[in-house]
Amino acid sequence: GHVDGISILEEITKNENAWILKFSLNCNLIKYLAKKCSIAVDGISLTVNEVFNDSFNVSIIPFTWENTNLQSSTVGTPFNIEIDMLSRYVFRALNK
Repeated sequence: GHVDGISILEEITKNENAWILKFSLNCNLIKYLAKKCSIAVDGISLTVNEVFNDSFNVSIIPFTWENTNLQSSTVGTPFNIEIDMLSRYVFRALNK
């Protein structure tokens, strides 16, 4: 893979079944995201829950939380972001 950009962890929320992580993302990359698309955060393939104007969030299940570096993350931590290639292809096809 490769790095498309850097994202900053803005918020960590724990609910009964998962951790919700909210990340900032610049407008050059946020345009490729949609609910349920894939995104890699520090090489961890995740599913996008929600997309906002300049941020997105993901839901982290207990197994992923316990077996990745996400559990040691704090608000303000930078992460490498890789956008799903399929999202890029669809975006390009729709904008021709």
